[in-house]
Amino acid sequence: MSHYSQALEGFVQSGNRQEEGNVLNNMGVLHSESGRDPEQAAIWFKRSRDIREALNDTTAVLASHKNLANLWLSGARFEPAREAVSAYVVAARLNGSAADQIDALLLQGDVALGLGEANAASWFEQAHELAVRAGDALMAASAQQRLGRLELRAGRPAEARARFQQALTLFEQSPDSHQRAIVLYNLANAEEALGDATTALAHYQNAETEAPDRHSSLAVDAALGRVRMLWRLDRFPEGESLLAQVNQRILMQDESLMTAAVNIHRSSLALMKNRPMAARALIQDARKLLGQSGDWDLLATLQEQEIWVHLALAEHDAAHSALERLEDQAKARTDQRVLDRLHQLGLLLQVARGSTADAYRNSFFGGSREGSRK
Repeated sequence: MSHYSQALEGFVQSGNRQEEGNVLNNMGVLHSESGRDPEQAAIWFKRSRDIREALNDTTAVLASHKNLANLWLSGARFEPAREAVSAYVVAARLNGSAADQIDALLLQGDVALGLGEANAASWFEQAHELAVRAGDALMAASAQQRLGRLELRAGRPAEARARFQQALTLFEQSPDSHQRAIVLYNLANAEEALGDATTALAHYQNAETEAPDRHSSLAVDAALGRVRMLWRLDRFPEGESLLAQVNQRILMQDESLMTAAVNIHRSSLALMKNRPMAARALIQDARKLLGQSGDWDLLATLQEQEIWVHLALAEHDAAHSALERLEDQAKARTDQRVLDRLHQLGLLLQVARGSTADAYRNSFFGGSREGSRK
């Protein structure tokens, strides 16, 4: 970074506005890749964008809008991302290539999905249609993959798996192994939802192996997926050992979302060992780490774990309130996966309260808990 700072000072003094904008953009990229202080990266991106706009460098302006959009999306900061993506969509439509326009539509869908809006699928479908017309297999695969994530959220893992497999076929035409690693991770998610722990474990392993950086969020998430599948396969010592390795791997990284995800899994392990107070401490740390993040999947997982902790401590009223809050959030996002899991938690809560007959009766209503509130 010091090299860029020196270069920036030189370009400012010499009045070279174009290179000043380029250096500011590079500083933003470098800082955003570190995962620290996105506000500072945004300041540099915006300064670079303003210079490029003054110079009427439309190609560079387009890149600035894209960088800002990806910065906020990578941290699940969906409100500022909405503004950045909207600007990117307009710039792509006016001055971008077909690939830029497809990418902008995909990011528009990402924002809608992150905010729980119902129109995310329409953006992804538009992007897929445009990619097919343009003959862009990789962009078509990106759209398919996002549509697969929507199928997962709707509680249709078999349909999601089909989407991911189509995306994988398209991605295999490219040397970009990072994209292949992402789709392998999503395939693992689908197999996990379908209850096939053995196949999911293999996909998580491959995703972690093919991730370009073992310290990336993708590699860490894949490793945590392996932990869950090892536990599901009754291989608890292996899962515990792997979780300890992942925890060590992230200790030197200042990445709050990854640390939160690891702490949620450590909280699960503490509950398995009948240590509910330790589980609570870890889940409280995870909540602090999430801060302003809008990462719905992580927030939902955290809240489910909080409900489990309340149950373990026989805090039935607190568990009930937490369950209702999360259920309302999941309904607003039409996330059937979470609603199905909450149905099971609701039945456990009724049994814990001594309402076994109610739990048995409600077990016949599938993912719906209507009428079960007390």
